[in-house]
This record gives sequence, structure tokens and C-alpha cells, in this order.
Amino acid sequence: MRLWQVWIPVLLLATAVAAEESNLLSRSLAEVQARRNLYVQDSNTLAERQWSSPATKQSLRDYIEAREMLLRQRDAAGLGLLSSATHFDPDNAAAWRMLALYWEGIGRMDYAREAWHQVGRINPMDLEAQYFLGLESSKNGDVENAAAMLLSWRLGQGDELLVQSMRPRPDKVMRAEAVLAESLYRLKESAAAEAMRQSLRNDMADLIHGRARFQISQDKWLDLISLFQSDGAQRSAFDAVLVFFNLPVVDIQTRKTLLNLAIGIAILFDDGSEISAVINQIPDEMILALAPNRTSESARADLLFEVATLFSNLGNQDGAAWLYEDVLEIDPTNVMARNNLGYYELEQGRMDPAVLRLLETAWRDAPEHPAILDSYGWLQYLQGRYEDDEDAPGAISLLKEAHTRSGEFPSAEILDHLGDAYYRSGNTDAAREAWNQALSILEDPTERQAHMLQSLELQKMVWGRRIRDAGAVYDLNFGPMQVNIEAKLAALDAGEPCPVYPLATEAGE
Repeated sequence: MRLWQVWIPVLLLATAVAAEESNLLSRSLAEVQARRNLYVQDSNTLAERQWSSPATKQSLRDYIEAREMLLRQRDAAGLGLLSSATHFDPDNAAAWRMLALYWEGIGRMDYAREAWHQVGRINPMDLEAQYFLGLESSKNGDVENAAAMLLSWRLGQGDELLVQSMRPRPDKVMRAEAVLAESLYRLKESAAAEAMRQSLRNDMADLIHGRARFQISQDKWLDLISLFQSDGAQRSAFDAVLVFFNLPVVDIQTRKTLLNLAIGIAILFDDGSEISAVINQIPDEMILALAPNRTSESARADLLFEVATLFSNLGNQDGAAWLYEDVLEIDPTNVMARNNLGYYELEQGRMDPAVLRLLETAWRDAPEHPAILDSYGWLQYLQGRYEDDEDAPGAISLLKEAHTRSGEFPSAEILDHLGDAYYRSGNTDAAREAWNQALSILEDPTERQAHMLQSLELQKMVWGRRIRDAGAVYDLNFGPMQVNIEAKLAALDAGEPCPVYPLATEAGE
């Protein structure tokens, strides 16, 4: 049998599989559209238009002449005629569309935006208008309208319209599909979102591996990643980085840059599982090159710990916990991974024997570290053990020592914990003093500024730019604590019970 005879059925099978996947995706999107009633409402503007009126006829003549002028590259004359066409007939959707495309082509998005809004007003079913208005709705935070517009665009085969035009734009298709996938995630339509994301991943792989009929340069690929990020489509930006990262021709320095970029993007959406899978699939020899300054026997564990710390510092505690678990699977001797994971579990209301073991062994291995003293002291508090006994130190002595060892950089969190322990033990004066100290730290603008500066410097050092707003990270980490401390001090002043943190025995009450 000749070689071409073997390939024909294989190609036919691949085409059939791709078609079936496309059909499944379309059905999934249509189900979401129907279930949530995410339909674009049509307009009567075109039906009510007075086609025979002199103004409408003049508008059409101006539009036709404008098109000729623009084809001859007489832009000024063409724009003047288009302006005249929309003046005579404000419902001339064709003229507005040509204006929108012209302004978009030269980068005047402010003018293009107004023109697309006019097209959408006149003909809401216009696929090009749905594309633009869907992206704009997403940027404005209107997730449902973005989903409605982009679902209608995608199910109306707007993607085919873009790639079959005279100047095919597969990057524009991927942009809209990325925003649609993100909108579906935000609407909790996970199955459809995952299907859309997987379809987009397949398209990206085909494009970068040369299996599509289009070609894209590496610089253009990086532009696409930036575009996904600016659109808030972080998952697709992450996928685009990984497609690039996994190319066999990429050198090690570029891989480092791409891995750092993937980590920065993952911090914004990942629960830790996706970046964990990436790092755990990197071959050992590449890990050694990516993490040369290792501090333990395992370069992979060191890299995972570094990534977990970045997640934690930038406010993604869930993702950090997942990664700390990974670290401990490889290197159970990592004291800070044990402490940080154990403390996270306490914060989630879990206190099983495994959590106790994490915190106890961390304290026994590093009994002088302030963070570890705080975690172990907080464990004693949750167990209702405030004072020392013959078995172990109690919460108050551990938290006091944590505060003392913090030195010239006192921690509001440690002081808050100490205040709760004092209050539970009946020493309300000491509790008030600890909470006042904690509140003075949180209310000090120089402290906030120092934390924000530290966060910005970290982001600049790792990524060369800001990944997450430093003020938002600070407020996420310390805002609720400040509110709680203020409530406790107000209760003390009013002679009412303070809303201190519940003990483990009280958590289910």
C-alpha cells in the first residue's frame, strides 16, 4: 500500500473528530444561551426605515461614493462623505460600520467605539458589532452582556467571518473566544467555559506549530498574550504562555522568562493546581536549569516553594496552600512549608491530626521563628489552652514570644492573636493594649506604604512590572483584620462581649 493511501483515512478521521468537537462546543454554548436567556434582542430600526425618503437615498449615494473614495485611498474625501451619509440618515448601518472599521484600522478606538455602538443600535444582530460590543462589555464589568454578545457572535459563526475575510485575523478570533470563556467562568458555567478554553488551546497549538493555514511570529504571540491579559482573560493568557513554553526550539533563558510570566498570570486565577501541574511536568534536567540556586536536595521542591511564597505574598492563599502541599510531598523537611500549610488549614477551620502534626513539628524544628511561634500559639488558642502547663506552653507565652522576636517590625496579626488570648484568659487590660498596638500599626500610613512598596519591588524584581495592585493586596490581607480589631475595641468600650475568634469547640455552634 502506498503512503498516500494510508494518510487519506487518517486525515478524514482527524477532520471528522474536529467537526464533532466543534458541534459539541456549539451545543454546549447554545445550552448556556438558552438556560440563562442570554439572547441579543433584535431591533425594529431597519424594518421601520424609510427607504424611499430623499434623505435616505442621499445617504446611500454618499455611502457608495465614500466607499469608492476610500478604495482609492482618498481618506479625507471618504470620511467627509461618510459623515454626510450618517447626517442624512442616522440609521445607515453600512456607513457607520465603514466608519467603525476605518477608525479601528488607524487605532482611533474612541471614534470606532461610537460608530460600533451606532451599528449595534441599528442592527443588534450585526456580528462585527457584537464582537466589539462584547469585548467592551467585558472591560466594563458587564459579564452577562459580554456573554450574550459573544455567544451570539460565536454561534452566528462570527469566528468564520473573521478568518475568511480578505485580511484573516485569527488573533481577533482567539481574543473574543478567550473573553467568552472568561465570561462563562464568571457566570459559573464551568463546563461550557472549559470546552471553550480547550477549543482555544487546540487552535493556539495548531497556530504555533504550523498546523493552521496562518502563521504568527513570536513577537506577535507575545502581543496576543498581553492582549489576553489586558482583556482579563487570564486563563487563556496562561495557556498561550504554555504553548510557547513547550516549543522544543525555545532556549533556557526564554523558558525562564515564560515560566515567570506563567506564574504571574496564574496568581490571578489559579487555585494552585494549574501551575503545579506545569512545574511537575517539567523534566528534571530542565528544572535544574530553571532553579539553579537550590537550598534543598530537590530543585523542584525549591521552585515550588518559591512559587508558593509568591502566591502568598500577592494574596492568593488558596493557591499557595496547594503548592505547599506539593513541596511537602517532595521535601517533608521544609519547615516553613509545614508551618504555612498548617496555619492555612487552621484558618479554614480544619484541625485534624495531620494539621496538628504539621504545626507541632514545625515548632519543634524552629521554635524561635516569629511566624512559627504565632502559628503554634494560635493553635493553642483554638484548643482553649491560654496558660502554660506541664505538657506544653500555652497561647499567651507563645504569642508574647512571637511578638518579642518580631523586634523592630511588630506584626499586627500576632498582636491581634495575643489580644484574643488575653481576653479569653480574663485580662481585658492586656487585651486592649495588644489590640491598640495592632490597630496603630494598621492605621499608620507609613506602614501601609512600606508594605505596598515591598510588594511593588518584589513584582518588579520577578516580573519587571506590576502583576497585582499593591494597595488591593494590602487591603485583602489586612482590611478584614482592621475591621475586626475596631469591633473588639468598640465592644470593650461599650462593656459588651468582644467578637474574638471562636475556639475549635465553638466553631460548629
